Amino acid sequence: MGVTVIEELPKTGFLKFRHDQLFQVRKLFNLEKPGRVKEAIELLREWLEKQDHFNKKDFSDAYLELLLITSKGSVEHAKSRIDKLCTYRTIWPQFFTAIDINSFKENFKIFNSLVLPEVTEDYSRVNIFKINSNVPLQADIVLTYIKFSIIVCEYCKVHDYPSGFIVVLDYQDVNLLDLLAILSPAQIQQMVNLYMEGFGMRIRGIHLITTSKVSDALISLLKQVMSKKIGSRIHVHRNHESLYDFIPKKILPVDYGGDAVPLSEMMEDFLQELSKKEHIEYMKEIQSATVDLKKKPKDSTIDEMAMTGSFRSLTATPGIPLFQHFQKIFFIMGVTVIEELPVRGFFKVKPDQLYEVRKLFNLEKPERIKEAIQLLKDWLQKQDYFNKKDYPDEYLERLLILNKGSVERAKSCFDKLCTFRTIWPQYFTAVDINSFREYFKVFNSIALPDVTPEYARVNLFKINSNVPLGADLIKEYIKYSIILCEYMKKYDYPNGFVIMLDYRDVNLLDLLAILSPSQLQQMVHLYMGGFGMRIQGVHLITKSKVSDAIVSLAKQVVSKKLADRLHVHRSLDTLYDFIPKKMLPAEYGGDAEPFDVMMENFFKELGSNDHIEYMKETQQATVDLSKKPKDGAIDDYMGMSGSFRTLSVD
Repeated sequence: MGVTVIEELPKTGFLKFRHDQLFQVRKLFNLEKPGRVKEAIELLREWLEKQDHFNKKDFSDAYLELLLITSKGSVEHAKSRIDKLCTYRTIWPQFFTAIDINSFKENFKIFNSLVLPEVTEDYSRVNIFKINSNVPLQADIVLTYIKFSIIVCEYCKVHDYPSGFIVVLDYQDVNLLDLLAILSPAQIQQMVNLYMEGFGMRIRGIHLITTSKVSDALISLLKQVMSKKIGSRIHVHRNHESLYDFIPKKILPVDYGGDAVPLSEMMEDFLQELSKKEHIEYMKEIQSATVDLKKKPKDSTIDEMAMTGSFRSLTATPGIPLFQHFQKIFFIMGVTVIEELPVRGFFKVKPDQLYEVRKLFNLEKPERIKEAIQLLKDWLQKQDYFNKKDYPDEYLERLLILNKGSVERAKSCFDKLCTFRTIWPQYFTAVDINSFREYFKVFNSIALPDVTPEYARVNLFKINSNVPLGADLIKEYIKYSIILCEYMKKYDYPNGFVIMLDYRDVNLLDLLAILSPSQLQQMVHLYMGGFGMRIQGVHLITKSKVSDAIVSLAKQVVSKKLADRLHVHRSLDTLYDFIPKKMLPAEYGGDAEPFDVMMENFFKELGSNDHIEYMKETQQATVDLSKKPKDGAIDDYMGMSGSFRTLSVD
């Protein structure tokens, strides 16, 4: 066969290669056998000859081999790459006409753009793009940079042999708002297509160096026009130190704390390389690599290239498109999401709980949480009837989690809780659990320290034996439970709640005597509607046959879905099918500490000065009923027979 493969990598005056690079890069793409490379090149040649729309077909074997390398050894990908690049040269000729870098001398006062001489350990070539300080950014700089970058890409396409590319964007000396003012999403999308689809740049990582908070907005833009895989490879560095985790210091310029020559010296050497007569002649020759659009098969690619905002219209009014696009993003930049779950003295969290719970509700991306929090903030400010509107971001994030990531459900939940505080003030006035000490002889109620494998929080309510159940017990329990709920709302991050009702030591007829369906209905509204408790299961522990009456009563006031989650346990053994033994108190056959120790520790947490002060603060979160829109709900809550206003025994 007449095909010639590359025997050794070209030795230019600038690019350097590792001794085993030729073999190792080929090996990455299953091209280590010379016969495989020759076969692939021959297939490309045969295909080229059959394509009537190409105006140039006499590409060298070395060019086609490098084309295969940038296409991961795939002949089909290589066909697509050369077709797209030749098409780009045809429909965007103004960006491919530059052949001599001397025409860009004035622009190098604004930016520097070069590839580093050395490759990384995995044979990637590093591209650095740096914008210099104190130079105004004009709208035409984007067009100018693209023209220069094409000269660089053409050089790498015939002289380099990398496994991929790492892009470093040094924006330390530029105001990112000035940069965003001359960019648009469509322009960035087209650049991505040009570099990655046309020139076949396989991006191994994008590293943005800046201390600006506006970087969040820029990354959001990049992620919208790149694949999820490339989006996950974007990193922001506030200093050079973190950059070394990705790029060896020894290959970086001394300006970046590296061991190589200064960037200015490196840039000068690179420009000399691009200015060589042989490269200028190559740039002239490659301009003929275009297509005849009349002969080119129709495939919608050309229509997509000509979209509004493409390179043909890079002179669009500067600033306006991007700032309109980013108005929302800039607005949410001040929103703070929870970075890690607080380690309180009582609650324990799993290492992956924050991420996994967010993921359940499609909130694993911080941008999504920020946007949702900002929507809640905007809505809060517009509601004249709320007496308190200054909530921390983490409070609103937890509100979203309790409502499965739904902003609308979070609004409803928040509105209801503030309304309940207003129409039932007597149940929200308690701030210190010490006022309930006498009632703890009757009942105990805590949230267990550990969560279930599904990240649900278990709440245990136990009525003690041989203690008369007074008519005021329900009212006092509700007051205490609100302190507990407010604590969990501030510090917990669960995927719902599991309720344990331990009625083994009580006569259920006595309990039924002080309960009514309307009271249960109101408690359901308060806990589930107001505090957003998503119940994963209710477990009633008792041997009494009266439990059937309790369950029947409960099913009258809860949804069918929740009713299906009601379980009665005659012994503890069946409870373990739902709640792991290791997290239950010793009295329940579990591996955790005794219940009374757990209870005492929990009381210390609820009785802390921090929580008491927080409880006082929440009392302001009420509504002005005279301003609140009429929706019938308040009348339902206040007028229902047996509501909290009339908790007397039926």
